[in-house]
Amino acid sequence: MEEHKIARLGKQLLYTGLGDLPQEELRKNIKDAVKEGKPDFTMELQKKYGNDEVTAKPYLRKHKEDFYFNSYEVAVKKENGEMIRMKIQVKNPDPVFIKNEQKPEWINSTVTLKEAYNMACGRAVNNNFVKVDNDDELKNQKYNAWQVLDFKNPNEDGTYPIKKIYGFDMKAELDQYPFKELQNEQYAKEFVDSLYRGNLQSATYEHPDGTAEKMFVKANPAFKTLDLYDANMNPISLNMKKQQSAGKDLQQSESQVAEVPDDEKKAKNTASKKNDDGGEPSDDDEGPKKKNKVRKSGPKV
Repeated sequence: MEEHKIARLGKQLLYTGLGDLPQEELRKNIKDAVKEGKPDFTMELQKKYGNDEVTAKPYLRKHKEDFYFNSYEVAVKKENGEMIRMKIQVKNPDPVFIKNEQKPEWINSTVTLKEAYNMACGRAVNNNFVKVDNDDELKNQKYNAWQVLDFKNPNEDGTYPIKKIYGFDMKAELDQYPFKELQNEQYAKEFVDSLYRGNLQSATYEHPDGTAEKMFVKANPAFKTLDLYDANMNPISLNMKKQQSAGKDLQQSESQVAEVPDDEKKAKNTASKKNDDGGEPSDDDEGPKKKNKVRKSGPKV
């Protein structure tokens, strides 16, 4: 197998997050497979993310005279001993042709090793995909989806399948949170990209009173929301968006009350006095009020 083709395989492994596999080991495995007439071979890479151990096994299969990197298997051993396994298909980039653009956009939707680990931790990964038109590639269509592991429906071999979730606009959801990182364009891009890759992202939440709180954020496309955790990784159940909105509304109300002119206050006080003395009825006075029926509380249906 020619050297430039081995180098191409090395780059493909690198872009998938398996670049720590030695190039010499790859070259030796190809040479041995050709000599022994093997149709395929595998390699092994071990990494650690925090206290979790990750083992990745890329599978390289022969087609005609060359070997191709078609898939890899990931096994994540959690700190508590739980083992999570999945199989990742390696895809070649597909072209999408954009109107008025001379060159197509090439999209590679292969899940990287770090993204696979993030899914094993129960987080979601965002990717662009291509709906390929086999008759006319000019009609290829790009679409977006989130990917998660389906822990409820494992495969017969014990691996967990990957399923797609559609319709979650994370950027629109982020706009409702006062994260300090979103105030800077460069930091905001890195912040968003990190969440798209399925990372647990640190963030600084700015409260209405000016105080700041460190927390962690992850995307939750299944419920079209963001999950928040405090510095000790305890879930934050408080609806912080409503808290922030309520704080702003309160500040606006106090500001409006403070800006009421004195003559307007006097007019309101005079109107109120007339109503108390049996004078002209106010707009809210509907005459004799009907007695409200008291509804007993009971179970909600």
